[in-house]
Amino acid sequence: MAESAYEALEQRFRRISRIAHMLSIGKWDEAVCMPVGGGAGRAAALAELASIRNEMLHDPALPQCIAAAEGMPDLNPWQQANVREIKRIHTTSVAVPLELEEAYNLAALATEQAWRQCRKDNDWNAFQPLLARVVELTRQRAQCLAERFDCDPYEALMQLYQTDFSRQDVDEWFSVLQAELPPLIQKIMARQQVHGHIPISGNFEITKQQALSRQLMQQLGFDFQHGRLDVTHHPFCGGVPRDVRINTRYYEHDFSEAIMATIHETGHGRYEQGLPGDWLEQPVGQSRGMAVHESQSLLFEMQIARSKPFLTFLQPMLLQAFAGDSDTSQGFSLDNILCLYREVKPGLIRTSADEVTYPLHIVLRYEIEKDLIAGNMTVADIPERWDSAMQSLLGISTQGNYKDGCMQDVHWPSGAIGYFPFYTLGAMLAAQLRAAIDRDCGALDTQLAQGDVSTITEWLRQRVWEKGCSLTSRELIESACGEALSPRYFLQHIRERYLFEN
Repeated sequence: MAESAYEALEQRFRRISRIAHMLSIGKWDEAVCMPVGGGAGRAAALAELASIRNEMLHDPALPQCIAAAEGMPDLNPWQQANVREIKRIHTTSVAVPLELEEAYNLAALATEQAWRQCRKDNDWNAFQPLLARVVELTRQRAQCLAERFDCDPYEALMQLYQTDFSRQDVDEWFSVLQAELPPLIQKIMARQQVHGHIPISGNFEITKQQALSRQLMQQLGFDFQHGRLDVTHHPFCGGVPRDVRINTRYYEHDFSEAIMATIHETGHGRYEQGLPGDWLEQPVGQSRGMAVHESQSLLFEMQIARSKPFLTFLQPMLLQAFAGDSDTSQGFSLDNILCLYREVKPGLIRTSADEVTYPLHIVLRYEIEKDLIAGNMTVADIPERWDSAMQSLLGISTQGNYKDGCMQDVHWPSGAIGYFPFYTLGAMLAAQLRAAIDRDCGALDTQLAQGDVSTITEWLRQRVWEKGCSLTSRELIESACGEALSPRYFLQHIRERYLFEN
């Protein structure tokens, strides 16, 4: 039987998916396992793979293949959605010339590698020209994309990470959060002064932290037959759905960050492992963008793991694992663990920020990104702009402290400009999903106090994970939550947890 136009299109994207598979694993290895001396060769190899993938997407015959598949009358809904996603990917890819995309990939890979040492050395002067090159190439890509999609250049970059949300949407939502959060932070901090926590100090063995991290991942349903846990300098979830690579950093003086970072990345991993198995080598079988992805990690970390019922489950595990290594064993009471994991306090580091101050870290980066892409500021202006914004938003100076200021994140050196706003959209969606789960499933406190997340994960599997990209972002959210995305649920969650919960 002759291959149909749609089947031929699927076959093309099956091959493209396999290139992307090795790109993902190669990038994971580069960030986690690769010796420093392998950097130049790895950057060239990864850029070459990316070029091969892009050349396949630029094939002059592809538009005719897509048009022929679109015209087939008997495609089922998943096939129709797959053609839609393929068309979007193709249109995005061909908007940027191959030479520009290759130059961008090479610059981003080299700058990310240099960033690791520059950040460690607090060396902004060495880092600045490398970042300036990445930003300039990103601006050129943004202009190409904006011309193709008839939108603002920064919005064009946003669409690379999450479709369906405009810059105007984000501006409006961030305006609400920026108005509501500062007074809430002051009220919460005043309330917490009355119920301060006992600091937990000591020397907590990395092997013990790793063992508990792995135990919690299993408790949360992570499939170690299709994933693993490793150590890195910056927590992240990489790999592919059937080979998920979770990476956590550990500090001997503080176990608390690694535990929650692992749970956060497990949320990402569960989403990847829950994607529709029959479609994993097609665009329709992929995750529905970074806001949705981040909603899954924040649902696990913030909505579940920092809830009082789940911390009731976690507290004896922490006591057993770490009390013997602590100078303050009395700090392992449930009340103190609750205070430890819910402390609201402005800090320098985004990844260590509590859920109340975190959106302000994102607002800072979002505003800088917009001005960089618009040409309203240069890379040389970033440290001063960063320090000014940190003082305005969080009351903290970063003057001269580049490694804990504008050099703290891997995103800009790796070329991921336009990504940051979706962290906070993910927090908004996580709160909204939790409200929908409570509405549909009733009170789950008893289950969570036993570490049982099965009801929640089954709900997520049916309404989010198994949908892949079969629905648009807005359709997925409205289908799962019953309404469009709104900051209302996030703000309601913050008030209830930090101002009203006993």
